[in-house]
Amino acid sequence: MKNNTIYKELGTRIMQLRKMAGFAKQSEFAIKAGVTQQTVSRWETGTSRPSQKQLSLLADLFSEGSDSDAL
Repeated sequence: MKNNTIYKELGTRIMQLRKMAGFAKQSEFAIKAGVTQQTVSRWETGTSRPSQKQLSLLADLFSEGSDSDAL
C-alpha cells in the first residue's frame, strides 16, 4: 500500500509539472518524453512509475522552463 501512495503522489506531481510546462494533453507530452500516452496516464494515475532513466529525462524536460528540482 505504501508504494501505491508514493506512486500516486509522484503521478500527481508529474501531472502538475506537465500542465505547468504547457502540455495540456498527455499525448503531446508523451511524444516529447518518447513514451506512449498510455504510459503517461499510468504514471499520473499511480498505476506505475517512471524508471530511473525516465525520471532523469522528465527532470530534464521539466527543467527547460522551470526549477531543476521539480521532481
